[in-house]
Amino acid sequence: MVFRASTASFTSLQSYVEPELLRGVPLHECLSGWGKHWQQAENAMLCTDRSAYDLGKQIEEYDVFLSHDWATSRYLKLFSMMIIFNSRAAFFCSFAVSVLTGFLRAYQLIPDQMWTICFGYVVYTVVLCFWQRLRRLCFRPLIVFVDKLCIAQHDEELKEKGILALA
Repeated sequence: MVFRASTASFTSLQSYVEPELLRGVPLHECLSGWGKHWQQAENAMLCTDRSAYDLGKQIEEYDVFLSHDWATSRYLKLFSMMIIFNSRAAFFCSFAVSVLTGFLRAYQLIPDQMWTICFGYVVYTVVLCFWQRLRRLCFRPLIVFVDKLCIAQHDEELKEKGILALA
């Protein structure tokens, strides 16, 4: 599930949430390594690796709240997030390249051969896979909340506080 929110929704609650518990991670980090952060170890619920938690930073607001289950495969999560967050940009980029390729073929600036059709497909695939990394070159990266990366899995006390802060 995907929810858009900010910390304003947290501050409207009657309970106090410690600012260091409000954490987010850039979306390109969530997608990096072909979804390596989504990979489940055999004892996934007992994960004590602090490096994943260190990817998250204290934030004022996040763009998207990502909810997931621990049982779904990393690749299913990765491809779902690529479709949700990258497919629109991939479509528009591949459409522009396809139209440009058509004009270049029509004016005989490139050969009128079947292999030139591949340009649109290649652009779509590259943008679908890497849009969040490309996006951050010109725009602010999307900041997301992902429990596995934003709630301390290595510290039981912080983990409990983080889970209770979700309420």
